Amino acid sequence: FVIYDEGSGSGNNSPSHVVCILVSPFAKPRYSSDTQYSHYSLLATVETIFSIGNMGRNDSTAGPMSDLFTINLS
Repeated sequence: FVIYDEGSGSGNNSPSHVVCILVSPFAKPRYSSDTQYSHYSLLATVETIFSIGNMGRNDSTAGPMSDLFTINLS
């Protein structure tokens, strides 16, 4: 995963966008997802890939970024 978070720190409660690029032989080629994810979704994805279970409260309700992969993560 390559993540870019501009971290504006404006504190104005407006939603900001974060770029996430998956570089993997298991990534769907030339795929762009319209699904909204959070940082907890990234954590949930890593937890799912490595079968380590949830590490906290918010990642347990976040879904993994399964649509980015050519393999089934479940």
